[in-house]
Amino acid sequence: MRFNLSIYFLVLFFISVLVACNTPEDPLQIVFLGHPYDWQSEGQRIDPRLEKMPFDTFDQIWLGGDVCGRLTQKDETLLYLDSLFSFKNGNVHWAWGNHDLVYGRQDYLEKITGKPGFYFTRKGSLGIMVLNTNLFYFPGGNIPPERCIAKDQQLEMIQSVTDTVTGLSHLVVLHHHCLLSDTLSGFTIHPDSIFNEAHPEYWVSCKEKGTFTHIFYPHFKKMQESGVEVVFIGGDVGMHAKEFAYKNPDGIWFLGSGINNTVDKRYLPKYVWTTAPDKILLLTYHPDSKVLDWTFHPLGGD
Repeated sequence: MRFNLSIYFLVLFFISVLVACNTPEDPLQIVFLGHPYDWQSEGQRIDPRLEKMPFDTFDQIWLGGDVCGRLTQKDETLLYLDSLFSFKNGNVHWAWGNHDLVYGRQDYLEKITGKPGFYFTRKGSLGIMVLNTNLFYFPGGNIPPERCIAKDQQLEMIQSVTDTVTGLSHLVVLHHHCLLSDTLSGFTIHPDSIFNEAHPEYWVSCKEKGTFTHIFYPHFKKMQESGVEVVFIGGDVGMHAKEFAYKNPDGIWFLGSGINNTVDKRYLPKYVWTTAPDKILLLTYHPDSKVLDWTFHPLGGD
């Protein structure tokens, strides 16, 4: 029988396509850093132990805010962070904290990082939403109309994502100030809890007046009920605890981790509850099985 070379190459082509289609996708390796600034650096650097981490080995770098104590006071600080995290790669997602904005200059933050203060993006079936909790405000104040624009746009983003985005297995919501209230937890949390809602009386939008619990949360609950696993990860935790993981009655996870031990223990502020070993949060997302798992990893050197 004559060997047909064209049929051979055709069969080889289809085999290669089938193999490619069935090749498992590599898991995404993710690191989350909460409150990582160095207390001894006059607000210009992160914890020196983190400076030694090989951040280029992670697929995603998630920052929970308060990255440096006086972040935008000097131009060099953001350039220094860029040398560590390589913002140009587009895989750094940063929920700004109050220390990140204490000197203003949001435009400079956006320029260097290439990201706005709040947004949604996705990596396949993993959705990533970044919130700016600095936009929350005290309800009795007079808010100029121009300042309401961003507050309302953040609500509109949440509504748009939860109403229209499909094909997600998970939605991870990165934020700085803590968001877990008594209502959402199903039990009473001490007012100075390690993970209580930030400024519970603060309103989150000018358009719809109310707190995170009453205005934002119902949209995320709806997404959870649609089959998408919602996971909140907060960064303002290191003063009170080094790890936090709680699944509320709605099935939504609230995670947090913090770094704090460069503080001078001789002059420990009252709001620092613990000097237990610092931890970082390491996550892995498996695209094929649609599984997100995590572990709290000791930073070492405490």
